[in-house]
Amino acid sequence: MACVQETKFSDSTHVTVDNETTPATTVQKVVLNHLDALFDEIRDVNFNLVSNQLVDVAKDLAAEVRDSFAGSNSDAPKDSQAEFQKVKALLSKAPQLVKKKRSLAHHLQLVERIRKLSTQLALRGCVETEMTIMSAGPSTSSAAAKDVGRFLEEAILREPPLNLYDVVKLLCLCSLVRGGLKLNALAWYRQQLCHTYGHQILPLLVQLEKMDLLSVENRFDFPKMRKQLLLMRGPLDDEDTRCPKDIHFMFPYTGYAPISIRLLQESLGMKYKTLAKESTSSMLSLSSWNVHGNRKENELSSHLCMSGEASGYDTSTDRKRQNVLVYYVGGVTVAELTAFRFLNQKQSEFRFFVAATSICNGSRLLRAIY
Repeated sequence: MACVQETKFSDSTHVTVDNETTPATTVQKVVLNHLDALFDEIRDVNFNLVSNQLVDVAKDLAAEVRDSFAGSNSDAPKDSQAEFQKVKALLSKAPQLVKKKRSLAHHLQLVERIRKLSTQLALRGCVETEMTIMSAGPSTSSAAAKDVGRFLEEAILREPPLNLYDVVKLLCLCSLVRGGLKLNALAWYRQQLCHTYGHQILPLLVQLEKMDLLSVENRFDFPKMRKQLLLMRGPLDDEDTRCPKDIHFMFPYTGYAPISIRLLQESLGMKYKTLAKESTSSMLSLSSWNVHGNRKENELSSHLCMSGEASGYDTSTDRKRQNVLVYYVGGVTVAELTAFRFLNQKQSEFRFFVAATSICNGSRLLRAIY
C-alpha cells in the first residue's frame, strides 16, 4: 500500500484505473479496503512477492472457471434435472468469478504502474540518497555525505528541477539525522530553493524551521535513537521476506523500522531486540530446509508465516490480549499502519488499535504545512 500511495493515481482510500468496458481514455475510481478480498490479502506483502502471488491467484481463477464450465458441459440430457442444477450453480458462481477477475485486473494494473515508477531515475536517486543519509549518520565530511550534497545540488539546479517536496524531504532528513545543517549550507539551500521554485515557498521554509525540521541545530539525537531502538537493519542482516520476524524486514529497500512503533514496543516491554539478532540464524535454517523440501511444503510454510500462524499466534489466547489504543495527532503513515497489522499477527500479548487525524505521507504532510 505504501508503494501505491506514491503513484499520482492514488489517494489514501482509492486509486484510478483504466475502465475495462469503455474506451481506454476513461478511468474509474476503485476503493481499496478490506472488502476487496484480494487487496486485503496482499496489502502487507513484500512488493517483490506480489507479482508471484497475483500469478497464483490468476491460475486459481482460471482453474475455477474451467471446472465450472466442465461441469456444465457434461453428456447428461439437456432437459435433465441434473443439467438444470449444474447450470443454476454456474450462474450463481458467475458474479463472484467476474468480481475476482475485475479485482485481479485492477491489481495487475497497479503493479505495472509501480514497476514503471520504480525505474524512474529521479525516484531511484531519491531512495538511494535517503539510504545514504540514514547510513552516513551525522558525519558531513565523509564521501557518502558529499554524494548527498552533490545530488541535492543537482536536483535543485537541473532543468527541470526535482519535485519541491522531494527536495525538501531530503533536506529535512539531513537536518534531523545530522542534528542540524551548517549555517552557510542552510542559507545556500534557502537561496537556491527560492531561485528555483519561487519566493512563494518562503512560508514553508519558515514553518519547517519553527518545527525544528530544517534548522541549524535540533535536539533530535538520531544516532543514539538509531542504536537504542534498532531503527536500521544491519548491513549483514538478512531474513526470508516471505516470513519476516521484525517490522524492519517488511521494508527490504530501506530496512527502516518506524520510530513510533519502536517507541511503543519499548514502552510496552516488547522483546523486539532479540528478534533482530535471531533473524540471520533462522534465515540459514529456513534456506537449508527449503532446498530439500518440496514445492507444496514450501508454499504452505510461506502461507503460515504470512498469516501469522507460524509465529506462535494462538487464536485461543485472543481474549487474553490487552487492547492498546494508539493516537496519532497530525497523521499516520501507511507504513506505520502496516507495522501495526504485522504486530497484531506476530504476537499474542497485545492487540493494537490506531486512531489518527489523517493518513499521510511525506509529501502530503509538507503540503499541509505549506
